[in-house]
Amino acid sequence: LVLLLLGIGSAQAALVGFYNFNNGNADDASGNGNHGVVGASVSFGAVGPTGDGAASFTLSTTSFIDLPIDINFAAIPNLTMGAWINPNASTSSIAKVLSHDNGSFDRTLGFDTRGGAGMSIFTGSGVFGAEPAPINTWHFIAARYDGTAAQLTVTTNQSSTSDSTEFDTGSP
Repeated sequence: LVLLLLGIGSAQAALVGFYNFNNGNADDASGNGNHGVVGASVSFGAVGPTGDGAASFTLSTTSFIDLPIDINFAAIPNLTMGAWINPNASTSSIAKVLSHDNGSFDRTLGFDTRGGAGMSIFTGSGVFGAEPAPINTWHFIAARYDGTAAQLTVTTNQSSTSDSTEFDTGSP
């Protein structure tokens, strides 16, 4: 699993955080020092033919990586976030992959059955998308927000809707 957070300013893109898990932790490889705090139910290991790092999550309240990055619209109006995922049979029907969620429909990328079964994003006013991500297969997923449109990408499929995340300015 590789996590990438990219904040896009008015003139150029700026990498905010990059997490490759190659060292068995959630240290930020971007050089920005945004190291993650790892929950008790997260493990790290090598995957693939090159032995790249991966984080594994179980269904538990302690299965998370908390990043010190505020991806709220007020902090980063234009945001792209993505990850490589390999869901398995135990993946929850509502599970967050990358999220800023204070209990409302904030910026979130994950599995959600409320918009239809599949990968979805929160748009500030609800759940959007139902792009399939079959189990035991690697997929690249991404969400892009620009204050006007929100875009969901799952592998090579892209779908767009309106972005209302500017209306939800809760805590990170």
